[in-house]
Amino acid sequence: MLSKYIFISLLFLVVGCGSNNERKKSNPTQEPKQEEQNLTEIPTAVTLPTPIPSTTPTPALSVIEKNLKTVTLYVHGYEEKGYKAEYDYGQNYYDTFRTNLIRYTELPTMDDYDKEHFTNLITAVDYYGNTPPSYYAPKDLEDIEKIEATYGGGIPKYAHIVAKFAKNALKESGASKINIISVSMGSLVSRWLIEKDVEHLASQKKIAKWITIEGVVHGNYALSQVEDDSFLNIFIENSADTDHMKYRWIEENLNATSKQINPQLYEGIELSQISLTNGEDSESLLKYVLPLYDGFLPNDGVQLFKDTYFDANLSHTVLHEGHIDVKNSMATFLNINNFLKAKKRIQITLLNASLTNIHEDITDKNSVAEVVFESKIFSPKAKEQWNLEKPMDERVYKSGILDIYPYKKENTVHAINQILFDGFVNNNEIELTIFLEGFEIDNSTIYAINESDSNSNKDSLGSIQTTIKLENGVYSISSDNWSGYIKVEVIDI
Repeated sequence: MLSKYIFISLLFLVVGCGSNNERKKSNPTQEPKQEEQNLTEIPTAVTLPTPIPSTTPTPALSVIEKNLKTVTLYVHGYEEKGYKAEYDYGQNYYDTFRTNLIRYTELPTMDDYDKEHFTNLITAVDYYGNTPPSYYAPKDLEDIEKIEATYGGGIPKYAHIVAKFAKNALKESGASKINIISVSMGSLVSRWLIEKDVEHLASQKKIAKWITIEGVVHGNYALSQVEDDSFLNIFIENSADTDHMKYRWIEENLNATSKQINPQLYEGIELSQISLTNGEDSESLLKYVLPLYDGFLPNDGVQLFKDTYFDANLSHTVLHEGHIDVKNSMATFLNINNFLKAKKRIQITLLNASLTNIHEDITDKNSVAEVVFESKIFSPKAKEQWNLEKPMDERVYKSGILDIYPYKKENTVHAINQILFDGFVNNNEIELTIFLEGFEIDNSTIYAINESDSNSNKDSLGSIQTTIKLENGVYSISSDNWSGYIKVEVIDI
């Protein structure tokens, strides 16, 4: 067990947990590097037939006030040496993610805006540092000192710093509400801010929207495996930051059922989530840690997939990206931009599927064909306006997140009810392009399937590429070896 601790500790020194190691203390002038376009080809789309009207009621969402002036606040992630920083906290923060956020949303910043005519501004706060900012009153200093005495700093302290920065930004700009965009550990900071009602921002309805990206919403797996051990301090400095990202601490200090949302605490706040699933990058921490403990679990290299979202009826985007790479992910910024500006949320569900060729010898009554369905959603508007050909949502086979459906017979309908897309779209978007492919699995480590009599890993059941109108209804789809129905729900905000 000790060798496991040493190994994990060394990995944290090399990789860090969500750190992009690129802090900038002044406004950067260098243009961000354009994301490399390793693109999935989109064949000519086939338009689906007129939909069958849906009878499912549209779920209600928070009503967003019209003509609302907001400040959108970016909350950054963990930095290994951040808790030791010696400069003013609660000041403007600059990094590549912030630069790309401004670039793709085309929103003004609090550094340069028209105070009379803005509707939404971008800003970012640095919660690291050891010196209070000039806008703090004596009561603010008392609050920070009390939090440090109670929790040793860490997440609660950072949440107070972010909340006080937000209040000051509202006062300075004249805006009435904030939106929060948080990444990695910044999402745990934001969660504390909301659930503990720091500075009364939540209870006074000062938060309009919150989107969490690759968030440490429920904790960090690798840190949670390394419980307190004095020997570990040789390899990694234990700090309030690393301790507060452990499952144990979150369950004790936030919510014992941390996957759930208390509707009263989040009342009036529009929420969205982005999770990543590519854990195979060279800088992946979990690629090395997971084999020492539980074996493969879906992850983005730093965060387990299951730890990055709430179990609730919230919009949830999935991208096959790595944790460290998110700062240059154009698809991520597309979804953020849509969340901030869109007036409609789209839910697309694969309702059922029937196989005409099961690709499995099922003469044995105990045999079943294990089937999964991969999906990718493309935005024609994003291709037109941003030259983005990558999916805006992708739930792919190699991520390991797909549900397995057992089939025993051909030409039988199997209920699926698998979410293909649940997110926001451009206000002028009238259709989306959908790619679906079914696979019958014979052998797979990531899906824990081992058929010793088979030499293959998986068989394709055929793919479907089609364009679907963004109208409420049920649509039929079909390929060579399978067919089914998908449901589209349009939720006006």
